[in-house]
Amino acid sequence: MKYLLSLILMCFYGSVSCQINFIDITPFESENNPVLTGKVGKVRIATDDFGNTLLLTSGIISNESDPPAYQTTLYNLNTLTEINTPLLNIVNGDMEFLDANADGWLDIVMSGGIIGVGNSAKIYINNGNNTFYESTQYIRPLIVGNISIVDIDDDGDDDMFFDGSPGPPFNFSDAYISNGNGTFNRIEDSPIGAPNFKRIMHPSTSQEVIAYAGKDHIYTVDGNLTPTILYTYCDCTFGDAKLGDLNNDSFIDVVIPVYNSDSIELKFYLGASNGVFTEINSGLSWEKVNVPENGTDFSYELVDVDQDADLDIFTTFKKLPETDDPNEELPTMSVFENNNGTFSLSFNFSETLESIAMVTHDIDADSDFDLIFMGKIIGSNPWDLQLNVFENNSQTLSAIENVVETIKIYPNPTTDFINIQANFDITTIEVYSFQGQKVLSVENQKTINIRSLPKSIYFLKLKTVRGAFTKKIIKQ
Repeated sequence: MKYLLSLILMCFYGSVSCQINFIDITPFESENNPVLTGKVGKVRIATDDFGNTLLLTSGIISNESDPPAYQTTLYNLNTLTEINTPLLNIVNGDMEFLDANADGWLDIVMSGGIIGVGNSAKIYINNGNNTFYESTQYIRPLIVGNISIVDIDDDGDDDMFFDGSPGPPFNFSDAYISNGNGTFNRIEDSPIGAPNFKRIMHPSTSQEVIAYAGKDHIYTVDGNLTPTILYTYCDCTFGDAKLGDLNNDSFIDVVIPVYNSDSIELKFYLGASNGVFTEINSGLSWEKVNVPENGTDFSYELVDVDQDADLDIFTTFKKLPETDDPNEELPTMSVFENNNGTFSLSFNFSETLESIAMVTHDIDADSDFDLIFMGKIIGSNPWDLQLNVFENNSQTLSAIENVVETIKIYPNPTTDFINIQANFDITTIEVYSFQGQKVLSVENQKTINIRSLPKSIYFLKLKTVRGAFTKKIIKQ
């Protein structure tokens, strides 16, 4: 493995210090590193129930032909090998991993344009050994837009949501509800458009529901994708809104990017117990930024980078060149750390790397978010793209690690109670969902009942006389 970049910085949460360390662990020698050519590309990554991590890439492999040639490639990151299986070589469109037949193995859904063929969409079912066969399930293809995988009807299966266009000026939003056996029932022309689905706790029922932020409302949806207004958070017309609990007060908040002529700003709308949202200055804005009409050169993710049970922000975008030199169109990839709802720059990736497509994923199964992106080195052939993997090597300092080792959490996994064994007082136990929302809290105890929570991964945040500590727990 290559270790090309090692940047160290310090972060603080509660009274606990930690190191954030991202290193390039691109898992291929240079001669074997998958190199695509083109100024567009997509990358997807997922891990199945058996620990197999698969990587899916798509991009142009030759710009010398007319039209250019596209290629989709599948890799097994456990063995660092390419999986030879016929897949659609899509132009634009989208692709995602899912478990279509609930067998624990990763299947693939793809949709896009095919050179010389037209629009196409396919599901590829895993045989249980990372070989695949083509499903006969009909999917209405899109060439512009997104595919989302979400359990719409809350039955434990992966459903699909397509939002996009088969070509301008037409648009559609279709849902495909899984039958659990690799077949799907189609909900045609859903009233929902381009949502970032998120599971949240409903304020009235304290049950998990699927929600998304529209341009001015937060909606919940039922198994038929019928939207119901939960909150009105602003009178605005922005898009690409995402939900998360930014200030750890257990109420859902909204993040929205606002695109101006040559700048970008992130707006925060903080929720409260009365359902009223307050707009606050996020402090995150950038001048002289390349902002095309659809904002595709800017992306952001809400993830807990430093494992302190709050949501930090990954951003990537391009700066506008000040001369005619295209190499001055520098990319910026950054991490903004969350300190009680206030965000500050804590990490900048090398500006010699340009991100084309970015995903976050726990690639090494250590309960943190790593970064995988398709990109290129600034100044290189403008058509050469290369896969890059950065490991989040964040860890507490050794003195704190010794304290953490004395804390025992059991049983884990559990169906009801979690017990904490520690030789010092615990003032507060807080349980956070994987999305960063506080769902339970008790004070001055060393046990907590999580029986009412849905099956999922949670984070247990312990506030003690020795500082604040976070542990991952699994509710079965």
